[in-house]
Amino acid sequence: MVGLRNCGLKIFQWNCNGLLAHIHEFKQHLAQNSYDVICLQETFLKSNKSFSLAGFSVIRKDREGSRKGGLITLIKDSLNYTEIPVQGSIECITVNIKTDNSYITVTNLYISPDKSIDITELSKIFTAKSVIVGDFNSKNTLWGSPFTDERGLIIEDIVDNNNFVILNNGRPTYAHYNGSQSHLDLSLICHTLGSKSYWEVLDDTFGSDHFATTTYINIYPDEETDDTQKFILSKADWELFKINSRNVITTDLGSDDRDAGTSAKPASDAHQPQSTGYTMRDFMKQITHHLLYTLAILEGLKPVSEFAQVRRNLTNLASSAFGMHGAFPCLSPKCST
Repeated sequence: MVGLRNCGLKIFQWNCNGLLAHIHEFKQHLAQNSYDVICLQETFLKSNKSFSLAGFSVIRKDREGSRKGGLITLIKDSLNYTEIPVQGSIECITVNIKTDNSYITVTNLYISPDKSIDITELSKIFTAKSVIVGDFNSKNTLWGSPFTDERGLIIEDIVDNNNFVILNNGRPTYAHYNGSQSHLDLSLICHTLGSKSYWEVLDDTFGSDHFATTTYINIYPDEETDDTQKFILSKADWELFKINSRNVITTDLGSDDRDAGTSAKPASDAHQPQSTGYTMRDFMKQITHHLLYTLAILEGLKPVSEFAQVRRNLTNLASSAFGMHGAFPCLSPKCST
């Protein structure tokens, strides 16, 4: 199992007990360690506090109206992913990450100790090809606690009913101020991936009252190659590039607009966005907007951190226009579905 540390998907999980209060310890650790996905609980961030991390896309779920709570999932910029909306009051962030031949669902979960567990609602995130990491605030001898409480029994039943595997190895993850320790943070994975996975507790709390944990899964994410690193961007003639791009798009837009007015087909027939209420002209306007916005980022008129948002917008647009293959847009030119 130890060999899994050096291959596949690597997920870092940590109840940070206030992210900004321990940000320096956190960043120092990341400077020496590499992760594909980072799942943080109890960030204590609110909408008036910005947060970014170089090399990662940020998905936040702040808990408004309360001093504590809050989640952040950080995803390495080179990974292809889609955020999956989760209905109800459950405090979690769920994403689908594209792998070399399929996808894996990663859920970042926090269950407050003073909140009752909605079994029906929680069971919905226990899906195929998925891993769930976070602070469950539940105790059970199955994951190393000296006794089992009611919440632990509920989690045990959900795990059994959905054919999941508990990756915990018995090590505690919470350090109380009086020196006692508890087993509150869990890594749960669907049974088909259980034998391909390994979990460990890091020997550091980074200033929090929870130890960080790492989940290793022997599947390979589909990573984009960042070819832009091979070019000297400061010497590029962006003005000429912008003019040429506008000329090309203007020509294509006029041609597609004329075609759309006479022979536009539904998305099911021609992979056009007609089924969503878009004409080809609307679709090309959206593409043009994102291209020009990308140019503005390259020219320094917009922050580089917005590249990730542009990519998410384009992914959602492609999903509406061309349909989906599993959890991701269909972009194959030979596809007929």
